[in-house]
Amino acid sequence: MNNLPHRFYKETTPAVGEVVVVIPTKTTDMGTYVDLPEYPDLNGMIQLSELSQKRVRSLAKVLRPGKPDVAVITKVDPAKNTVDLSRRRINQNEIAAAMEKYNLGKSVATVVKNLALKALALSIVTGK
Repeated sequence: MNNLPHRFYKETTPAVGEVVVVIPTKTTDMGTYVDLPEYPDLNGMIQLSELSQKRVRSLAKVLRPGKPDVAVITKVDPAKNTVDLSRRRINQNEIAAAMEKYNLGKSVATVVKNLALKALALSIVTGK
């Protein structure tokens, strides 16, 4: 029940230049694969050259698997359901705004999910 899909955004795919929250899943020599919790049907990748403005010595220190981070969309391929992202093209103000939007969306989704579950339980008990 905790993994119910939910999405309360009008657009189904992000626009190029949009700042989104990403969750790293797997790191390779070429970069890091990420999930986009705001766009669950898409897969993303941040190439090694787009991870930081500074030289990257260890990928593990830049992005930790499972820890939410922020990146900007650089390319969208709707046919393959993939996006390319960049961490080096964003500034601190965009990071704070994206995390605030993501946390607010998460709170709203939790409230709506709990209300829906209570309504379902009530309809089962009352038989209506």
